Amino acid sequence: RAPLPHLAFIPTGGITTTAVAGYLEAGAIAVALSSELFPTDLVHRQAWDAIETRIRSFVVGLGVV
Repeated sequence: RAPLPHLAFIPTGGITTTAVAGYLEAGAIAVALSSELFPTDLVHRQAWDAIETRIRSFVVGLGVV
């Protein structure tokens, strides 16, 4: 953010769950995740419980709730 401190940014594309904290610490106001939280195989199998577990683990690990 140093060159443009007045701009809010939201990183998207290729963001991993392990990188989220770093982006937030660097000043991102949010991040966009999809494929890491919603893997294609789980979506195709409609494994909603497994997806929910992934999301809950991610949120708890991030320490935001």
